[in-house]
Amino acid sequence: MVPNITTMLSYKNYPKIPISSIKFNDPIIAWASNENSKNRFKSNETLWTLQCTDKYSNKIINLVKKNKKKYLSEIIKRFEDLMGYKRKNLTFKNIHGWKFAYNKKISKTKSYWNEKKKLGICADWLSGYKAENSWLNANNLFLKIKKSPQI
Repeated sequence: MVPNITTMLSYKNYPKIPISSIKFNDPIIAWASNENSKNRFKSNETLWTLQCTDKYSNKIINLVKKNKKKYLSEIIKRFEDLMGYKRKNLTFKNIHGWKFAYNKKISKTKSYWNEKKKLGICADWLSGYKAENSWLNANNLFLKIKKSPQI
């Protein structure tokens, strides 16, 4: 399992850009998602979700709760250096991490169904690390349950 550190930022006084996401070749930030491009929010601010690299996330995952301000500041500085944004325009910031965020090793198991206990398990991390795996694995479990004779 691989940890993940994610940061959410909001800036004022920047024009909207026609980019949905940016991949970086950087030791701290792996990619940034421009949340304004999805038209989900009515905001005049520029909204970003940043995902840190696996290596950086692994390095700080056990430290981030105790040193939230330090690591948040480090990630913001790196993003601003990469993008040319200014801290004075920052209106919102938050950071969180998942110690067991996803699995880079793909398993053949998409779900588990115990007929006797009527207990099923599915998750995206069973067969991959993308959002699509959540749906695929849930559907796989649904089909197993549907075939179950006592349901």
